[in-house]
Amino acid sequence: MSEGPRHDLSSYRARDILADRRLTDTVFPPIVFVVANGLIGLIPAAVAAVSTAVVICLARAIRREEPINAIGGIFATAVAVGIALLSGRAEDYFWPRVFSNAFFALLLAASIAARRPAVGLVSQAVYRFPTEWLAHPRVRRAYAEITWAWVGLCLLRAVTYVLLIEAGEVGWLAAASFVLGWPCFAALLIGSYAYGVETHHPGRTFDLAFQLVAEARLGRLVSATYPLGRWADALDHAAETGPRGAVKVAFDLRAEQGRERP
Repeated sequence: MSEGPRHDLSSYRARDILADRRLTDTVFPPIVFVVANGLIGLIPAAVAAVSTAVVICLARAIRREEPINAIGGIFATAVAVGIALLSGRAEDYFWPRVFSNAFFALLLAASIAARRPAVGLVSQAVYRFPTEWLAHPRVRRAYAEITWAWVGLCLLRAVTYVLLIEAGEVGWLAAASFVLGWPCFAALLIGSYAYGVETHHPGRTFDLAFQLVAEARLGRLVSATYPLGRWADALDHAAETGPRGAVKVAFDLRAEQGRERP
């Protein structure tokens, strides 16, 4: 049985996530809903929001992108619109965002309590770090702190939406949906990316590498060694680190010690 194509994520960076259209597409249906509700009423606004989600889905299909997220966007918009139509209150459109953010906050907090912080699990999967990497106390503690920041963002969103829904501030809900959406996500993503092992404690990457070798016995830390004469092969191997599953490629200089210097 043949396997499907494997996506190499080892070179994935924060900028690649920020450039993903799926993040920015999520802000359009609520803005269209709020603007249309203010201009032409609740029912036309509901139709406009769902239509916007459908157009986004079609645009992704034309670009030959995966439709799963777009179909999920149509479903989420339909649920939000349905709640608003049943209650007759435009602000109730945002209740699903309250529940989803509360759920993700709980899920992220649970991952920290289970000593498997979600942000660390994502980094481990993307960069193909060994299993022992996240189990190390110093690494786990750093990623637990980052995951708490994401818990805070989810809770901030949920609380803000609840307060504005209860106050009936539909316009402010649209503004909050935009500001707390992609811009806050982008800022926290960049912050999480910068708050890596090196910035958490200056110089700790080098020390941590040796400590991991001693404590966890990571055989994959140095994936291959080359004699100095094969420097071109070593550089080629290092350039293909992700696809070849390597962590570090090193030169073995022991054979060079007996040679006379010119």
